[in-house]
Amino acid sequence: LFIHIDNSDILKILDNIKHLDFKYIALNSYENQINQNVTIGKHRKINLLAHPFNLKKPFYSFKDFEKDKHIFVYKKFDLL
Repeated sequence: LFIHIDNSDILKILDNIKHLDFKYIALNSYENQINQNVTIGKHRKINLLAHPFNLKKPFYSFKDFEKDKHIFVYKKFDLL
């Protein structure tokens, strides 16, 4: 989902996610250093650890099938 929407919308979604009732959430993240903005519907890689998202390192992660793609697993309170 995040790879197809602009950075400002991702930030809004991350903020809204914090208000939901869950224990864990899994999010895709790539290893790129710069998060380009994108027109909705286009595609680019995003790194949730880099600006403007700056999430903390997850408590658990694993490599996905793409060489630079990871699945980050967060506890709800790690996102606050």
